[in-house]
Amino acid sequence: MERNEIDKAAFSGIDILPKLSGTIDKLYYIATRTLYECHRAGVIDIETAALRKKQIEDLCGRFDIDLEIYRRHRAIEEAFGGYRRDLEICGCESCKKMLRLIDGRQLPDCYFK
Repeated sequence: MERNEIDKAAFSGIDILPKLSGTIDKLYYIATRTLYECHRAGVIDIETAALRKKQIEDLCGRFDIDLEIYRRHRAIEEAFGGYRRDLEICGCESCKKMLRLIDGRQLPDCYFK
């Protein structure tokens, strides 16, 4: 479900939580619905609500990026498949280093520059 559709449902107070499959979308829905309810109840003003909504959108956008990085990393891990076993069996320093890089135990030197 698109974020603008989630926004409309949250604004209207329609419970779409069971229809949402992603954790990030569920979090976004709950946060925006709560924000709208707080504004209607007079707990926060419109400027504060707009600022917080922007923060929620930014945070969920970062979560989306993190999730995509995770999915790509998992795909790389799966692609190595049988090669990983070969690297483990070999035991030479190059293979050990490759394994540490693949599973994240070691980061390349250029990462820290």
